[in-house]
Formats: sequence, structure tokens, C-alpha cells
Amino acid sequence: MGRIYAPVSGKVGSSNQELEDTPELINESPYEKGWICKINPSNLEEELKNLLKGESLAEFIKSEIARVKKLGDQK
Repeated sequence: MGRIYAPVSGKVGSSNQELEDTPELINESPYEKGWICKINPSNLEEELKNLLKGESLAEFIKSEIARVKKLGDQK
């Protein structure tokens, strides 16, 4: 499994091994069979307070645009 960007920090508690053979489940059943992993958050209460609000949302979007553009430029 590759790198996953998540809105919370913590440790992966379990991962969906079914995706190894049928990755299309992510698109076909994202809320049921297509889950990727379950994360045991480090500090959920504090992170929920700061979860993508105002400027942090804008900064996240800008960083994702830059990251994707950089990936496209490498091809």
C-alpha cells in the first residue's frame, strides 16, 4: 500500500486487505467495502478543533494543487 494523506495523525490500526485484489472497490463502494484503513488517532480532540478551518483549508488546497502539479510536471 502506498502513502495516504489523512486529516489526522496516528497509527494505522487495520487496512482493507480486500483492496489488494479488487482496488475498484474504492470507487464502487467507498462507504462500505472500499474503505482503505482505520486510524487510531494520536490526539483526535485537538485535531478535530483545527480540522481544515479557514486559512488551514486554503493552505491545504494550495499545497495539494502544488503537489499534484509537481507530479504532472515529472511525467
